[in-house]
Order: sequence, then structure tokens, then C-alpha cells
Amino acid sequence: AYSIAGDNAHYGIPPNGALPGALPGGSSSGPATAVATGQADIGLATDTAGSVRVPASYQGLWGLRTTHGLVPRQGLLPLAQSFDTVGWLTRDGATLQRVADWCLSYDGSDSTESVFGESGADLPWRFVIPAEALDAADAATRAAFEAFVAASALPVETASIGDLDDYLVPFRTVQGAEAWRNNGDWLRAHPGATGPAVAERFRAAAAVTAADEAAARAALAPLRARLTDLVTDAVLILPTAPGPAPARTAGGAGIDAVRQATLRLTTPAAVAGLPALSVPLLTVASPLGPAPVGVCLVARAGTDIALVRQGLALHALTTGTEAP
Repeated sequence: AYSIAGDNAHYGIPPNGALPGALPGGSSSGPATAVATGQADIGLATDTAGSVRVPASYQGLWGLRTTHGLVPRQGLLPLAQSFDTVGWLTRDGATLQRVADWCLSYDGSDSTESVFGESGADLPWRFVIPAEALDAADAATRAAFEAFVAASALPVETASIGDLDDYLVPFRTVQGAEAWRNNGDWLRAHPGATGPAVAERFRAAAAVTAADEAAARAALAPLRARLTDLVTDAVLILPTAPGPAPARTAGGAGIDAVRQATLRLTTPAAVAGLPALSVPLLTVASPLGPAPVGVCLVARAGTDIALVRQGLALHALTTGTEAP
């Protein structure tokens, strides 16, 4: 956890099933690789800041980050409870629809249905591109995304969600404070147990003060409200990641730059606790060859099943296939 590259200092780097020689994306790199290479049909994964969506984008998979709090997290080792979610990865949308239907369609209590009772409702066929998210994508990915939007003739408009760093910086502060509370005692007892990049993140997390955390939570509140309002009658649509998967041989500084750019795209949905679906719809040139990049759909809380259904319809529309 605490990484979106998918590299592993202890056990090696899982392969990228769609782009040999590339990083797999993480931190749910294992289940993503198992699915992309055909070893499993369904990958069970977690997403705190993009750990389902990024490996889905890098390996050409379907990946669903569920509404925060929708899937119970008992027994899950937490990283940051304010953002941790459970999700799934599949090679095709029909399988993901079956997973979502089976796992999320249930007769719950009145209190559960009052919060998450929209799962079967249809979402509006109205899409909003966050202008700042498009600006954060690299040139090739932006061109591919704009070509996809034009070819699909979607009812799309563009809106501002604000500076992406305004989301990322306080998000990282709250995430760090919770991550250190959850893991600090164990890390003190096991010095050197994590890889160098993760160790550095935990060192920064240990320095977060109570005042820092409180200020960050206060800064996130209006951003959460802004996004919640925006998806009331629309679905956000944006590139899942700023570009294709970097090469496994990429240097530390380069990977960190990609990480920062990626988190700018992935943290807004996490801040608002919204469901987000990565659909494999783009192909972008990379030094390693043609590479997949996902298109991400973000909808209002509790509409997870409908979001997968909308992703299937969008995929069918743009690829000329029939939705199941």
C-alpha cells in the first residue's frame, strides 16, 4: 500500500499483462496482474487514492472503486479509513456487472437502503469534464481522450472543480495522519521493514500534527460538497491516469513525478467518497508500444451498479459492440 506504481521492494514487481516491460500500477498490483494475465477472472482490491483505478488503467482492465462505506471493511488492515474502499478488477465489463450485481444488490436494513438505495437507478446521460483534470493529462492522452469524446458524440460540457493541488495536499495530510496512527507502532517495532519510497512517506506522515490534520479536514469539506453537488445530475468523465504505465526501469524521480500527476487525477473522487469506474477505452503511444489508458466515470454516492451499467453502455457505443 501507499504506492500507485505497483513496484514491490520485497517480492519483486508483478508483470503488466497489457504492456510488457511496464509497471503494473498499484497498490493493488497483484490482483490486477492476476486478472490481466488470465490467472483469475476477478481481482479483489482496495482503493484509497487510486489503487484500483490506476492498475486498471495501466493494464487495460475494468476497475470499480465503490462508494466510500458501501462495502464493509471489517477485517481489512486500514491505511486511511476516511478514504479506504473495496473494489474489483475484471477483464470485461459484463463480468464486473455480474460482480457488482451479486455483491451490491441485496435487501438491506432500512438504514442501509436509505443511504445506498440508488444502486439500481439509472444515471443521467450527461457528462462533465473537469477542466483541470484534462489539463493534468499528458499531450498524447489528452488528444486520445478528446478524440474519444468527439467520436462518441456524448452530451459533454466542461466545468471547473478547482486547483487539483487543493484536493491533493489536504488529502495527503489526512491520509498520512491516519496511516501513521494505524501503522506507526508496528513500524517503530520493525525499522527498515518497508521499501525506501514507502518509508519516506511514513516519515512525512509521522510529522503530521493534530493541528495540521484538523486544518486539512476543514479544507476538504467544501471540496467534497462541491463535487457532491456537481454529480447530482451529471457524471464526471476524465482520463483515469495522466498517461500510460511507465517502464519498470524508470528512475525514482520520474516515477515520483508520475505519482504526483496521477494523484491529482484520482484524489478528488476519494475526497468526496464517490464511486469511480475505469473503463479501458483509450490507446496511447508509449516507448514500450501501444498502451492502454482508462476513461474514468465518477457518479453520485450509492449509484455503483448503475455506474457499471453506464460504463457498459458507453463502451458499447464507442466500440460498436452490444451491451450485455
